[in-house]
Amino acid sequence: MTTELVNAGTAGGMLALLHGEGGLSIPVPFARSIRLLDSFVTGTFFVKGIESLAQKLREGDRLTLLREPDNRYDRYAIVVKDGAGNKLGYIPRKNNIVLANLMDAGKSIYATLTGKSSAYSSVNLSIGIFMEE
Repeated sequence: MTTELVNAGTAGGMLALLHGEGGLSIPVPFARSIRLLDSFVTGTFFVKGIESLAQKLREGDRLTLLREPDNRYDRYAIVVKDGAGNKLGYIPRKNNIVLANLMDAGKSIYATLTGKSSAYSSVNLSIGIFMEE
């Protein structure tokens, strides 16, 4: 094993190495998003104007996931919002414990819309959930 990584030869050598200019590359884990699971958005029935919000959504749209640790119904609650910040519903309880723990540990978790349908006054939103570093 060489000492090039520790002794880069110049004062700026380590900075050059970290910026990819030193001839060596440091592997970066999770350099791309990792698909964790497929799910759906629950609670859409309780969202005012969900039909109008759903009409504006397109497959592939990135959705924001935010923790609601003070939610009185579920301490692992994760709210799903569209790109404009409108609440669409929640991650189902059966899928949220591990995701909530990852988010609480500082991991970046997001969703993309994979499908939508509506029947009567019900809107069904299918999502893929991803982690990125």
